[in-house]
Amino acid sequence: MEMKKSKSKGIRQKAISKSVERSSEQATLSTPSETKQTRRTTTEAEKEILAQLFEDDDESLETRIDKVALQLGWDKSRVKQYLKNYNSRQKRTG
Repeated sequence: MEMKKSKSKGIRQKAISKSVERSSEQATLSTPSETKQTRRTTTEAEKEILAQLFEDDDESLETRIDKVALQLGWDKSRVKQYLKNYNSRQKRTG
């Protein structure tokens, strides 16, 4: 009887070690470098269009964001992210 118990423990340990191996394989497959987004530099032409966001006129900021997004082919969230990053950069530099 005791032999059977030791055998089942050995099998159980093997099963656990296999699952640990699988999870470590999965961890190496999904490394951050594979899923990391690349940084994209804004072109001068895009900056000229984005400058409309900072003009003082009667239009609301939302309206200007919509226009810029349409002209660049970007979605609104991307334009807002640019605006957020730009404002953050301005605060740091002066």
